[in-house]
Amino acid sequence: MIPRISENELWNRLNNLRKKMTELNLDAIYLTNLSNIFYLTNLYILSTERPFVLVIPKDGEITLISPLLEKDHIETMNKIIGRKYFYFDFPGEPHVILFIRDTILDLAKEYNIKRLGMDNLAGAPSYWGYYGPLLSEILSKNGIEITSIKDLIEEMRIIKGEEEINLIKMSGYWASKAIEIAMNYIKPGKYDWEISFEASLEASKKIKEYFGEDYKPIKSIYPLVVGFRGQVGEYSAFPHVLSTYRRIKEGDILGIGSGPDIGGYSAELERTLFVKYANDAHKSMYEKMMKLRETALNAIEPYGNIKDVDKAVREKAKELGVQEYLRHHVGHGLGIEVHERPFIDIGYDGKFLPGMVFSVEPGIYVPGLGGYRHSDTVLVRENGIELLTKFPDNLEELTIK
Repeated sequence: MIPRISENELWNRLNNLRKKMTELNLDAIYLTNLSNIFYLTNLYILSTERPFVLVIPKDGEITLISPLLEKDHIETMNKIIGRKYFYFDFPGEPHVILFIRDTILDLAKEYNIKRLGMDNLAGAPSYWGYYGPLLSEILSKNGIEITSIKDLIEEMRIIKGEEEINLIKMSGYWASKAIEIAMNYIKPGKYDWEISFEASLEASKKIKEYFGEDYKPIKSIYPLVVGFRGQVGEYSAFPHVLSTYRRIKEGDILGIGSGPDIGGYSAELERTLFVKYANDAHKSMYEKMMKLRETALNAIEPYGNIKDVDKAVREKAKELGVQEYLRHHVGHGLGIEVHERPFIDIGYDGKFLPGMVFSVEPGIYVPGLGGYRHSDTVLVRENGIELLTKFPDNLEELTIK
């Protein structure tokens, strides 16, 4: 069994996008964002500096422009794409953007494209080293009217359908299994990375066995990863520390998490663990973190203001005397990306709508002592919320004996 979004659902998304093109008076959409391309096609690659482009005409075949090195990969994995064009490499001679220009102009003639919506006016993302002339300027000089549609697909992705929810729920289930496995490997004297390797290997074997020989993750190398990101002892007070130098010892607080890729979607599950015992200072901060978590979960209401949840947690932290130990907002959207809209933040304008999926993870971070954070994946339903991740959250069950 290969868990993934169905072809029927992909066509529903493309048809919805085409309806939006009509509303925006656009003849075609030009996409370079890998997550948005995946959302519409189930196709995901490592693009690097090489432009990877999806063109969706309002009337015409879905068209892909790709580096040649992805040709064989793409040919084996997609039925949505109608046309495929390949260039040798970047930057090329002439520059690859000119190849893309010619392809777009050919499509424009065939499909009568006069107004094009682009998610990136340069024609390709620059964060992996791409450089070149602006495709939007080149196309404008050739008579095509360009409109920025930077947020269009992201807005479509905010509300999850049942297929997406089921994949995220599966991810949450396996995240729970992975943390359970990892807890069996935690012992004083071991390194966090050592435990992560052991537990990730065992959990990966189990997930592969469950889904069968055809199963593989879409956006990662390994079937499943569970780990600590260096959040060991006093270093757990760094919310995004990546590694630590020392071994685990008795009395340590640990931050652990997992969120495996299931069909290109991920949940987020994190827990605060204690090795052998929790001292009084740890217990006190842990209990206060749990009160912040309770405040956040109770404040989420369908059609309520998103910003009010972060505001309520900040007010509760002030009441508990821990506001100086806050380091981030309550949570963030989850789905194709591990951070996406909505953001559960005091500055985010929007309402909780049925189908939204996000993390709830208020944390307390005390320098020199430790960090205290549980993260769960939450779904808004019409009449309330549903936790898509389930794992013990009380101190006794989270203490490694």
